Order: sequence, then C-alpha cells, then structure tokens
Amino acid sequence: MLKKMMAFACCAASTVAAVTANEVFSYKDNFEKYPFLSDASPNWVSHNGRWEVVNGILRQTDEVLNGGLIFLDGKSFSDCQIKVKFNPTGNEKGVRAAGVVFRAKDCKNFYWIHFDSRNSQVVLARCATNNGWIVIQRAPKNKMVNGQWHEAEVTAVGKLITVKLNGKVVLEKEDGALTEGRVGMRVGQGLISFDDFEVSGRLTDDSKFVMTKVGEDNATQRLELPRVIATKNCGYFPVMVHLGGQKLGAVIRGGAGHIGIRGRLDWITSEDGGKTWSRPTVIVDSPYDDRNPGVYVDKDGKIVVLYAEASMYDANGQWSPSSGFFKLFQVESTDGGKTWSEKKSITFDGHVNYNVYGQGIILANGDILMPWYWAGGGFIRSTDGGKSWQAPQVIMKQGCSEIAVVEIAPNELLAIARADGLFTLRSSDNGKTWSKPERLTDKGLHPASIIKLADGKLFLTYGSRNRPYGVKVAISKDNGKTWKAENTAFVSWDSANTDCGYPSAVQLADGSVAIICYAVGSNLLPWDAQSQCIMLSKEVIEKLGK
Repeated sequence: MLKKMMAFACCAASTVAAVTANEVFSYKDNFEKYPFLSDASPNWVSHNGRWEVVNGILRQTDEVLNGGLIFLDGKSFSDCQIKVKFNPTGNEKGVRAAGVVFRAKDCKNFYWIHFDSRNSQVVLARCATNNGWIVIQRAPKNKMVNGQWHEAEVTAVGKLITVKLNGKVVLEKEDGALTEGRVGMRVGQGLISFDDFEVSGRLTDDSKFVMTKVGEDNATQRLELPRVIATKNCGYFPVMVHLGGQKLGAVIRGGAGHIGIRGRLDWITSEDGGKTWSRPTVIVDSPYDDRNPGVYVDKDGKIVVLYAEASMYDANGQWSPSSGFFKLFQVESTDGGKTWSEKKSITFDGHVNYNVYGQGIILANGDILMPWYWAGGGFIRSTDGGKSWQAPQVIMKQGCSEIAVVEIAPNELLAIARADGLFTLRSSDNGKTWSKPERLTDKGLHPASIIKLADGKLFLTYGSRNRPYGVKVAISKDNGKTWKAENTAFVSWDSANTDCGYPSAVQLADGSVAIICYAVGSNLLPWDAQSQCIMLSKEVIEKLGK
C-alpha cells in the first residue's frame, strides 16, 4: 500500500530531482528559498492566476478569479499522497476556496479537492474539457476559519480517494476516471496562501502532460477596446436596439439574478453610442418573475418588448418548476422607453410555456420574426406589424434554446442556434423551411447575436464560457459560409466565471458597433453583476474583417 511504498521514497527540499518513471519519489517545499515576489519557478509552473512568494508563503492574489492553477513542474504521479497547509482570506463575496490538484492530465482534466471556506464544505470534483465542475462527493459542515491555517491531506491509491482536513477524514470515495498526472494547487475566488507542500508517490510519464497558458488553447486574437459599465448590481441578459444616430436602448434584467421571483425588466439608454448610460427605469415588475426579453423597433420607432412571466415558484418564493408556467406578454413604448403600455398576453393553442430571446428582426417583406424557444428553438412570426403572432415554428430540436437570426438578402435568412455550442441553419424561403444544423463553435461558446453590417459583411458576437471567460466576435465575408480565425477575436476576457456573456450587437450611424453583455465579476467591477458596453470603431471593424 501507499505507506509502505513511501518508506522507500527519495526526498528533495526545494529542487525537483531528476528521476525516472515508475520510481517512488517525494518532494517537500516550504517556499523559503525563492526570491521575494517570484512565481516559484522553476519548480512550479502556473496555468493562470497571479502567483507570488512572500516571506516563505506561496499565494494567489487575484481574489476574483475562479480557478487559478499552479502545478509542480516536471513530475506526474499515479498513486500519491499530498499534504499542504492553506490559509483562506479575501472578499466575503468569494468562496475563498483552496484546492489540492492531482492526476492532472492537462490544464482542463484533473481531480481537485475544493476546500470552500465560505460555505463550510469540502468537495471532491473533477474538471473535464467540456465540464469544469463535476461533483463526485460533497462533505458539508466542515468549517474553515478565514485568516487561519488549515492542514489538507489527500491520498489517491487506485480508485480510492481519501481527504483529511486538520487531521480528520472528511471524505472518502472511489472514482477511476483519471489514473495519473501532475499535482498542484487551485484557488477559487480568494486570497489564498499555501505553505509546507509535500507529495510522495509513484512517478509516471510526465511527457504526457499538456501545459498551456490561458488563451493558448484558443489562439484567437484579443482586441483592447473602450469598455464601460452600463449598469451595476443588475444587468443580466441584456438585449440592445438602435434608436437612430448614436442612440441606443437596452432591456436588462433587474431585481434578481438568474432565478428569483423578484425579477423584473428594466430599460437603459445611451445618447453617445454606448459611452454613457442612463439609470435603469422599470418596464415591467409583476408579482412573478419577469424575464427572458426579446426586443425590436418597428419602422415608426415604436419599441416592442416581448417577455416571459414565470410563476414557477412555491409559496415561499423558491424556484419550483412544477408550481407554474412561463407565460408570454408584450409591452410597447412610443416615446423612446420613457413610458410603456399595459401588458398584452400572447397565447398559442397547444403550448403552455413560452420564452423569447434577443433581437427580433423585420424582414424585407414586412414580416417580423422573434426568436422563440421551449423544447426546441425557432421563431414566432407576425404578418400584421406585431398586432398578432403565429404559432411557434421549431427549426431545431435536440437541446436547442436561444436563437439569433439575420436576413442576408430578401427571402434568405441565417440563424445561429444555441445547443451544446452554436449551430448554423439557412432558409431560402423567408424562414418557411430550414437546412439541417451545422456546428459552428465548440461547447461553452454561446449564445449569439448577429447583424448585417453596412458593407454587407456579417458580424457575429457570442459568449465564451470556456476560459478565458468573456465575449468573442467574428466577421464573415461570405454570408456566414465561413468564419475564419483571422477574422475572430476576443473583445472581453476578464469575466470572473462562467456567469457572463449574452452579448447583443448594434451598428451605429457612424459605422461603429456597440456590444452590450453582462458579467458577474470582472476587472471593471470585481464582484457584482453588471452590464458592460464594448465599443468597436469603424476602423477596428474594417481591420478585423480584412
């Protein structure tokens, strides 16, 4: 067993010794021999985060970041035992979680023990390429005092994983998904310090480990652009429309986060192309959860907002899908969003749940298409200027939800649908029939907004819920048949976690493009929910689209 194996281990105090695979090996590091403010190299290598050594302590100092990673360099283990001390501090809004990483195949596939001090829990989790938070076992009611040192011990022998906190076994579970890999530390939203690291175990072939820096696994260029906070402490799922010239308007979610019976819809405006924004005013605030807006502006300048009213909450105001429904309503404003009409119900025979999404469009023939989803994605259509709506048309099933659509030419439409990533569909008969969906992006890159630029190119923007978290843009020069890497870029990449994205784009009269999106934590505003407006000049767009 492991203890017997460790008795024959060799030791290293601060330099990782050169040994071969299948040897039994031990390493200790008290971080006292590194230069002040160094990153602990060459013995350690970070994937992301701000790691530094101060007075014999290794710490990660980006307290907003969820998932700072550092690995012991050059050594991979199968069976192993890891010991390390950790001290959780940082803003009380973060989870302030220390992590012990083991059997890391690469920077996206590894086990880690999540010592969550805010929620007093220890979690055995696995990170996978398409799912960064796979909970294997959770051990609640394990208090970790902030500002105090704690001792973590993790032992992995075969499939059996045993975790101790301050000398007490708190978790024991078998899992065989990963069998070997590097070891290290992880930090989730906190100023976490580490000391007295030890690992003992049997070495495996470290050449199998794939080390990347953030962004190297997705080499898309990054554009440094003007960006401002449009709203604070709210702003989820924004949808923006052009009100003429440099004027913009946007519907945002206020009153609650993703879920909450107090959710409402607010309205904000900008008179200068997104540089400054008004304070939110209320569009609708029913006794239920008002959410999931779709917006368009008609030929007379009337703003029309469709939205869902969710009554799916129990008597205590807690989310309960069996307690109610999504019902669809419509409100209108003829004065730029200063006042709004009474809500009007929209119903369809045979449907009990409705959600719309994003920017509705008016086709060349006058029809209005509003993206719609529930048990598949598609559209509702109005042929009378929004006075009435035809029954939903589903164009993609199999997990499809939010859809964006653009009219390429009369009768020709391109839809960008969210499933496990983005998919493209085409119609050559004004949306009556559609092609089969074709994959456009990897998982975690969604949902989308798409517009046709004044020069005829297509401009696509979508959220990145893979690292780096934020928003990407792409330009197509052939009506969406191809989206080339050189025409693709990140326009934000500092969101604190996956709770971000949902961009909505508009081209202004001067040829520039404004994008509104949301994040819960970013470099602009570390902890709170926010709407951000990102501005791309005409020159930037032309350069990206070459």
